[in-house]
Amino acid sequence: MSDDKTARLWEVATGRPLGAPLTGHTGWVRGVAFSPDGSILAVAGGQANVQLWHVASRQLAGEVATEHGTSVEDVAFNRDGTLLVTAGERGAMKVWQLRR
Repeated sequence: MSDDKTARLWEVATGRPLGAPLTGHTGWVRGVAFSPDGSILAVAGGQANVQLWHVASRQLAGEVATEHGTSVEDVAFNRDGTLLVTAGERGAMKVWQLRR
């Protein structure tokens, strides 16, 4: 979780950050998930939105307006990366079809 509205990627071997933080989230970052192939990072940060980031380029790939009405607490991809599951603050879960 991050209270500064950013997500960061870290190099495990060195413990150093990989580039600048991913910004533009509207609230605390509460959950993150990598797509199965590692190319996309889903970041749940703010009121009912999830941002999708290209990991290699660190560019915003898109955003999912989840319609939870509350903050999104967690995210997960299915095995082939075509679906994204979001979990809202009040326990509701939704499944989203992603274009790949």
